[in-house]
Amino acid sequence: MSEFHKHGINIRKIDNETVSLSFDEMTTIYDLEEVIEILVSIKKRSFNTSKFLPAEIFESKLYSKVPIEIKR
Repeated sequence: MSEFHKHGINIRKIDNETVSLSFDEMTTIYDLEEVIEILVSIKKRSFNTSKFLPAEIFESKLYSKVPIEIKR
């Protein structure tokens, strides 16, 4: 959990298999990428990651904006 707090990300452990993250309208896709990067770095230290996708695949993705109908 300290990995997330170092980056100013609040995370809450629900149980041994579940965590909770909160996002709001100020959250960007880059914030989500940061969460993914942290999770990947934790996995690399804890498990054999050969069955997981590398984080680099997210770097070249193009993301669409939030549709105006659901924007706050």
